[in-house]
Amino acid sequence: MSILEGAVVYIDDEYGDETKDAGRFYRQLLDAGRPMRPYTDIPPDDHIEHWDGLAMVVLDWNLTESDARLASAATLTAGARASMVSFLKLLLKRYFCPVFIVSASGKDKIEDELRAAEGFPAEAIGPRIRVLHKNDVGDDLMSSLESEIAADPVLSTLRAWERGYQRAKNRMFIDFSEMSPNWPAYVVEVATGDGADPAYELAETLYSNLRHRLDPVVFDQEIILKAQRPSSAEANRRVRQGRTMIHSANLSDRMVYPGDLFRLDATDPDEVWINISPVCQTVPRTKSGDAMDKEVRLYLIKGTRAGEVPLSKKKWEGLESKRKGPNGMVIDTVLEGLPYYFDFDDAQILTWNSVRESWIGRVLPPFVTRLQQKHSAYLQTEGLPKVTFDLYKVAGAGGDA
Repeated sequence: MSILEGAVVYIDDEYGDETKDAGRFYRQLLDAGRPMRPYTDIPPDDHIEHWDGLAMVVLDWNLTESDARLASAATLTAGARASMVSFLKLLLKRYFCPVFIVSASGKDKIEDELRAAEGFPAEAIGPRIRVLHKNDVGDDLMSSLESEIAADPVLSTLRAWERGYQRAKNRMFIDFSEMSPNWPAYVVEVATGDGADPAYELAETLYSNLRHRLDPVVFDQEIILKAQRPSSAEANRRVRQGRTMIHSANLSDRMVYPGDLFRLDATDPDEVWINISPVCQTVPRTKSGDAMDKEVRLYLIKGTRAGEVPLSKKKWEGLESKRKGPNGMVIDTVLEGLPYYFDFDDAQILTWNSVRESWIGRVLPPFVTRLQQKHSAYLQTEGLPKVTFDLYKVAGAGGDA
């Protein structure tokens, strides 16, 4: 499987001349079946809006501006470079795809220029922007590009996931369209009759189907596991936090879910509250028109920061004791990579409208699912009579027998 399948934007003023390296490289990609969009100069900003699904960008560092004959060499170089850097910054902000700068200039020189550019994300050089010398590419551009990406687990995973996602998405819409040409109408009709948000129900139908149609085998685990990575507990915590929760800035406030986190007391950063209401109770429902049938009420459990970095052995043992106890639950790497303890004894019911301004994020499944399950067991807990060793002692027998 090629990890570079998909559309390619090719920016080089000599792409049409097959006697030049740029023309030969362009022809190789075109003959390999890649959808191509060539440019002789930096594309206009509004073109970038239409590049969803982009596989990669191949860029010449030394473009020739069309008005070169009207400008001095110094002015031309400064203008061209500023335009190129601006384009790259916009591209990196909108899309996550590899950008290959293929040039006869030295790699270090190009990378130094990018780092020196004001506001340029230097951390993208290497992981997302690769500089290749034309002499190192040789006659086979695709092999060089494959080798570059094969060593990067992030870009490899991205391309594999996109391929699986597109296949699952297309198969899903084909299947549903065979059921009925106007299948979304049935989902919206049922949701409207139930008083639920039709957009929410339609999105849930798509997401749940897509999740189970996506084949996890598409990921190249060998590439991921072979990648050299420095051992870093801090990086591990950041990645785990990304798996545990999403910040509210990246969520839609139209959908209230189990796991939504709130900081009700702005003066106490170590205290949060988590919603454990079932999802069917958190969907805004309407009686007629846009009028709310009733306010969405959230059942909130209090959470308190339960550790810091570094964590002492004594505090770790205390955390483990809480983790195993029946009266609450520890969720690791919730905020700032730190653990929080959610105490089932401390709860309150508040409306969504009264707390939405305090919303800071959402804990994801399976963590919030486990919290709901454990809380359900807590609600049914009954105290049992204490049992001691005396219950099973025999009169006259030694206690150690």
